[in-house]
Formats: sequence, structure tokens, C-alpha cells
Amino acid sequence: MSNRLKPLLLIGLYLVVLACLSPSVFATCSDTEMTAVFAVRGIYPGDDLNLHLLSVLPVGPATYPGDAEMIAAVRVYWPDPYGHLQRVATAGNFTLIYESPGDFGYEAMVDIRSGEVVFAAGVVWMGYGERDVPPDSTHDWAFLPGEPAPVPESTLYLPSVFWSESYGGQADITESVLADLRRSDVMHSFGECGPYEVTSYIHTPTVGGTNPYVAECILVVSGFCGPPWNGDPTGAGARTWSAVKTLYR
Repeated sequence: MSNRLKPLLLIGLYLVVLACLSPSVFATCSDTEMTAVFAVRGIYPGDDLNLHLLSVLPVGPATYPGDAEMIAAVRVYWPDPYGHLQRVATAGNFTLIYESPGDFGYEAMVDIRSGEVVFAAGVVWMGYGERDVPPDSTHDWAFLPGEPAPVPESTLYLPSVFWSESYGGQADITESVLADLRRSDVMHSFGECGPYEVTSYIHTPTVGGTNPYVAECILVVSGFCGPPWNGDPTGAGARTWSAVKTLYR
């Protein structure tokens, strides 16, 4: 071998070793698509963001239920005796099921492929609604040093019913939230397994005299992910149409 070829061979060998040491090589990506749900508080301009991981769960079988079926799944959490729950907006794979509060109302995000309720919470006129879905995460999560996770392939927006742009633009809020979340191990696990998508929704648990200080940016991350988030689901499984169809009338 000539002396001129030896440096090239060494450089090539170095590049191969470096590639083998990259995090993505070690990532064992999930076999099925996963969804991670974050609730981010402190979104009113001037507040400090409070990032709260709720769940990381596999997407259920694609059955593409109709509107009535998805509403039936939401009724498990919000019985809605007056029948005012309705589908009001869709962004990508998620739709918003909503009941406007007279005194009490409801908001739910449902995966249109599987009928899974990925987020659901009450809305109270001049009060404060509680979240029903999902439960808090059963796993710890952390911020990682170094470069943040890749940006999502796309960011979609479900329009909030009561959030006013005068409190801050949804796109700007989502961008600020993502700037922090992309440094988390959760987002790194998605970014290392290929393109992922984000769906944003601003939940207002109190309306009428809407209090922007208690509103939350609900961020649903969709894609394949690596360890430790590709193992046992965190939190309880989402409620699906197939699980409640016997209750449907």
C-alpha cells in the first residue's frame, strides 16, 4: 500500500467508527408509532414555562371511527347528558371534540386513526376545570446537554376556542415550548428515530373571565422513538372507541 493511501484509509476508518458511535445507531426504535403528550404551563408572556410530561403511549390499531364513535369515547369522561359534544376542528391525525360551557364544558383531543382520547379536560365558566386524560407520567425525564433534538417535520395547530391572540400567538408560544422541549430526552428519543410531527393546542380550563395565567399548551408528539420511551407505556392506556363501544347508544 502506498504512503499516500494510508492517510485516506485511516480517515475512512475513523469516519466509520464515529458513525458507529453516534446515538442513533444505539437507538432501538419502537416498532409502532408512539405519541407523547406534554402540558406546558406558564405560557402567558413573561411567565416561566413549566414543562410537564403526561404520557408516552403506542398508537392503537387504525379503525378510523366516525364522529359519533369518537364522541362516545369522550363521553366516558364527560357523560354530556345534553348531547352538546361535537367535533369542531381537525389538524393532521388529531381532532378536537368540544362542548361549550354554560357553566361546565369539555375539551378533548382524539386520534382520528384509532379513536384514542389523548387529552381530555373540563372547562368551567369563571372556575377551573380538571384534566382527566392522560394521567401523569410514571417515568422521570430530563434535559440533555449538547445539541437539541432535530426540529419536527411539521407543526400543526388545533385552534383554541377561548384563547385570544392578545394573550400571545399560538405559533410563537409553540415555538418557545419546542425550543425547551427539544432538549429533553423524550424529544431526543423521537428525533433519533426519524421524522416526527407535533400538534399544538391551547387549553383554557377557565373561561368567561379567561385567566391566561392558568392556560396550558398541550403538545402531542407523534413518531417512532427509542429507549427508554419505547418500552412499557407510561401512565394508563388511552380510552378507545373499541373499549367503550358497548356503552354507545
